[in-house]
Amino acid sequence: MKTEESLSATVEEYLEAIYNMSAEDEVVIGARLAEKFHVSAPTVTEMLKRLVRDGYIEMDTRRQVTLTEAGNQARGMSPGTFYLRRGRRSCDSQLE
Repeated sequence: MKTEESLSATVEEYLEAIYNMSAEDEVVIGARLAEKFHVSAPTVTEMLKRLVRDGYIEMDTRRQVTLTEAGNQARGMSPGTFYLRRGRRSCDSQLE
């Protein structure tokens, strides 16, 4: 597994997109990522294979993508932080 400093900008963008889509309760699959990044499905497939290989994501039998603990850490976030941030977002929006 690579260190945080050696992550490419593209890998960081994919991890961030997967996180954000999951946070919005979207099902994360390659086709949705291809739409988001305006790239071809084979391009996304190659990146997802790389992210699986490097231990940042897992894909289930339906090809749904989830971040692993390593994927969350590479983003600079522990798995539990998602819920804390999501709660803060809810509170912040209520204050506005």
